Amino acid sequence: MPQKTQYEQESLFSYKNESYREFVKKFGHHRQRYPHSDVLLTNCIKQEMDLIQGHLLGDGSIFVTGKDCNRDATFNFVTKHEDYAQWIINNTESFAACKLQVGDSYDKRTDKSYHRVSFRSPSNNLFTELRNKWYPDGKKIVPQDLVLTKDLILRWYVDDGNWHDKGIYFNTQGFDPESTDFLRSELSKFLGMKVTIQKHSGDLYRLFIPLRGTGSGVSSTNNNTEKFFEVIGKCPVSCFSHKWGKI
Repeated sequence: MPQKTQYEQESLFSYKNESYREFVKKFGHHRQRYPHSDVLLTNCIKQEMDLIQGHLLGDGSIFVTGKDCNRDATFNFVTKHEDYAQWIINNTESFAACKLQVGDSYDKRTDKSYHRVSFRSPSNNLFTELRNKWYPDGKKIVPQDLVLTKDLILRWYVDDGNWHDKGIYFNTQGFDPESTDFLRSELSKFLGMKVTIQKHSGDLYRLFIPLRGTGSGVSSTNNNTEKFFEVIGKCPVSCFSHKWGKI
């Protein structure tokens, strides 16, 4: 029997013995009836965690409202694309009860107003656990036991990735160097291709997947961009079709 990753062990340990009713009460899911089988339930929870954590690498955030430190945390997401935000709500069970808020937001740094679409989840224990893991000292980091998956990378890329003739970029400028290097290593291993860290501006860095190259020192004619899109699949919403480039 293959050895389970630390992520899977934690999921089994935390959720395997909970009844369906206890699970729904704890995590606030109400629309989809998760399977009662321990194995199937664990797989459903793991996939849900992948989706949420993909957005935590991108445009999502988790915070506790008010001064009561015992309150459960909420998930917050901001974009300028209404159809994308609605797609996330429709395709993520944890956000099924969320409602979009649409309006303009003033940015004093640029002295301009920007179209803003956002949603905030109800508070629950799941987001509190993720808050403690992703914000151990109040600032977002990448947990060193994070396991990348196709679903996670797709959401991360749509949030914070870019296509270019030279390759694929992931905007990791908001993370510390340790988190950025961890993501570089894990993404390279998952995709089986070269991933580098490039300086963007000042002390800010982003990940880059070159159009060609294996990272093994062996020349390659493989198209990494095509392989990357084969892994993550088609663009889920038309407003981001430009991120899939010329394929």
